[in-house]
Amino acid sequence: MPRIPEKKIVSGTVKGDKLTVMGATLSLPTAIRPADDEYEIHIPTQDFTLGGKIKAQYVADEDVNGQRLVQMNVNGEAVFVLADEDSKTDGGISIELKHCTFISNGEEVVSPLPFDNELQGKLIRNKILKEVKKDDGSVKKVKATEFTLNVNGIEFKCPDDVADKIIAGCGKYAFKIPLGVRFSPEAGKLYSEGIPVNVEKIYDYGTGKYALCTVKVEKPAENKKEAPEIIEKKIFVAVTDEQQTGASTLYLDIANVGVYDLEQDIRLI
Repeated sequence: MPRIPEKKIVSGTVKGDKLTVMGATLSLPTAIRPADDEYEIHIPTQDFTLGGKIKAQYVADEDVNGQRLVQMNVNGEAVFVLADEDSKTDGGISIELKHCTFISNGEEVVSPLPFDNELQGKLIRNKILKEVKKDDGSVKKVKATEFTLNVNGIEFKCPDDVADKIIAGCGKYAFKIPLGVRFSPEAGKLYSEGIPVNVEKIYDYGTGKYALCTVKVEKPAENKKEAPEIIEKKIFVAVTDEQQTGASTLYLDIANVGVYDLEQDIRLI
């Protein structure tokens, strides 16, 4: 069965703010400025796109689980690109550098921006009184059920369809088990309400700015009778040019996150 390659490993040379890789010279964003040297660079397949400065020749197309996987030839080596159906294949390729890893002498010198963050959550079922408008225009209150997802101690409104999928996947344990809430840096938002975080540093990747934030989370004790340890966890969030370092709060739109059964490592949403 065809599979999408995880990454491509190439050699590259950094000199100042320039990276020479795969026969092309690219500008490095300020977030990626290792010392002048030669590096082993790990490029995730998702970070190749059609069209760009790197010269490439089209080889073949294939459908892998509903995704278009294009094979290109770069200096005699195969490079695979995930592309839209209408994307053209005659304009070379480009690389999004923010998810790349730079390695020198076996040491990771530049770490990639992660594709996802993860915090722990729990599904909550709340009984509420909901106002319903009657045919005669009057309003009455009726009993209803509302779901929230408690993420790191803060409750966010959970759409019914999301809650239904969690319940379908976990059954009677849906409201008891810990859930993994995974979200991309772009899916989180530093807002006026939400999970308390501290913005430690802001990285400029050229195509966008990202804040490195720390958030206090509970680490369960090995002895269940003991209180959990409070530790700091790092997450990344896409931010605007105006974002400053310091205390802030993280807002999550639950409709745009992934939810996992942590015990089974099964994706529910």
